[in-house]
Amino acid sequence: MVAFSPTIPPCVPWYLFPQAKQFLLVSLGTGSLERPIPYAQAKDWGLVHWARPILNVLFDGNADTTSYEVSQILGASHYRFDISLGMTPRQDPNAVNEDFDDASPDNIKRIERKADALMNGMAVKLQSVIGELKKPKWILGTV
Repeated sequence: MVAFSPTIPPCVPWYLFPQAKQFLLVSLGTGSLERPIPYAQAKDWGLVHWARPILNVLFDGNADTTSYEVSQILGASHYRFDISLGMTPRQDPNAVNEDFDDASPDNIKRIERKADALMNGMAVKLQSVIGELKKPKWILGTV
């Protein structure tokens, strides 16, 4: 699980080429999980019942840790775009069901609303990335 995140490998050139002055890393998240695991339900679970919840815990924790580490390494050159999926769709009309197999029309609409909220909430940051990508990458004659 340590190397599960696809964000770490693009950082390798930063170490291999310390003379390079500019790096830009854009990391697109799939939504952070917020679904609680109530003790009263989980206290008697065996290995089989923990299989799916533990994957969510490991994947989400790994993404958070990796994002922090990369931000420490690259600073302002790291752009992370992610959004909370909410707690549970039964209680929150804006929450997304993060189960891998929920492709229901209702859940797809919820995901689309989350994507819109992410784009609107991070519009300034998104414009900053676009601005960085539009900058010339090298001066002709120096390559």
